[in-house]
Amino acid sequence: MGRIFVIGGGLGVGATTIAVGLTKYLIDKGYAISLDRFGSDDRANDDFQLFKDLGFSRENAPLTLDQISVPPTEGLIQIIELPHDTEIDVIHRQFEARIVYVQAMGTEKIAPDESIIFLNRASESSVGVLMEDRCLASPRVIDLVGVSNADVLVYSSEGQNAICENIVAGAISHDPADDYFQRFANSAIVTRNGRVDLALAAMLSGAKCLILSGGGNPSPYILDRAASDRSTTILLTKDSTVATLKNIQGAFGIAPFSGDEKIEKITQLFIDVIDDELVRALTV
Repeated sequence: MGRIFVIGGGLGVGATTIAVGLTKYLIDKGYAISLDRFGSDDRANDDFQLFKDLGFSRENAPLTLDQISVPPTEGLIQIIELPHDTEIDVIHRQFEARIVYVQAMGTEKIAPDESIIFLNRASESSVGVLMEDRCLASPRVIDLVGVSNADVLVYSSEGQNAICENIVAGAISHDPADDYFQRFANSAIVTRNGRVDLALAAMLSGAKCLILSGGGNPSPYILDRAASDRSTTILLTKDSTVATLKNIQGAFGIAPFSGDEKIEKITQLFIDVIDDELVRALTV
């Protein structure tokens, strides 16, 4: 049937989110769809693996330029996500494809006139406009490992793909620690190593991730509880609590799209993002 290129107006604007949502929506509507990734960097490899794991890609690796040059199979709509720095005007002239251009809400329009623009991170959803959502913007545990300069002591049963929707500092108040932590669902809690009381309260509250700051050797009580319960991933960083909070706050909004929770969420949200007229514009 044709080919659709999906490209973002910058890194982390939500091109993968839109590509997955569009693919899932069209499949549910009865279209034959493949979702592939073009590129050769680590992000392209991660996106390809996500598409492969979802059963959307029929390839064995991210596409090369030679593969893009080959027309898609008859009766199949091939959606291809491109790197954000692709020279879109050149690609647009070289290949026959519709272009879905993803921008963050409020940014200046820079897409080719022929593009179908999707705006991301709006205050509410409408056709072509995706509402900002905490789940979609939240980092995974593995994302926090990288930005916090931390070592993994114990992984939870959810593992590295557990989503952390809130970042919480260890309680410095008159409130009981467990009550304080329980106010924030799906959280990553940062507290100084040595505060065993706060660490145990964090795990009791069901925190997705506990980051022990300041280095040193963690208490065996913490490690034993984490290993037996397997509900919280435990990280250890040499940085201070304040420095760690500053390091990880930037992971929100730019974390790679991944995980069952985000797929379920974009499937729900895409009902308001696309209608029959937009489907015809993309597929006819």
